[in-house]
Amino acid sequence: MSFVGRAGEGIPAMLSKIDTALTAINSYLQDKEIKGDVKSGLKNLVALATDFRSLIREQRGQIDHLLTNSIKLTANADSLTTTASAFIKENQDSIATSIKNLNKLLVQSDALIKKFDGIIDETTSQKNNLGKLLYDETTFDELKSTLKEAKELLLLVKKQLKNEGINVKAKIDLF
Repeated sequence: MSFVGRAGEGIPAMLSKIDTALTAINSYLQDKEIKGDVKSGLKNLVALATDFRSLIREQRGQIDHLLTNSIKLTANADSLTTTASAFIKENQDSIATSIKNLNKLLVQSDALIKKFDGIIDETTSQKNNLGKLLYDETTFDELKSTLKEAKELLLLVKKQLKNEGINVKAKIDLF
């Protein structure tokens, strides 16, 4: 009884607070601008929901297709991963041997490149025949002169072959 008596004492204060809240809500809802905004907002929300339902209906086939392809793609990726893993396990020794051979080939290639670099250095510094031929002007001029004389000789032989044959004037001293 005492509990009911204490609860009964708080009821008028609670009703007063509820009355104040309802009065504030009622005055708020009485405002024409707010009423218009709420009605407009609700109408827009209904239109948006309708448009969204329509869009979903129209695109349902494409959405289903997209989801189906996504599932297939996931299955294919899983299959590819499994296959690749099995391939690597089956060929692990061959792959390791190939990598070792590739490393050996790289070392040999590096040594070969160093030798070529040495040859190029010798050539540019005229320490070998090719360098002397390419960079020594005297040797180059002599080679050029020799080629010119060979060309003249070939032209003479060609000219004689076209006419009456090769004319040989030779003075032979046997003893």
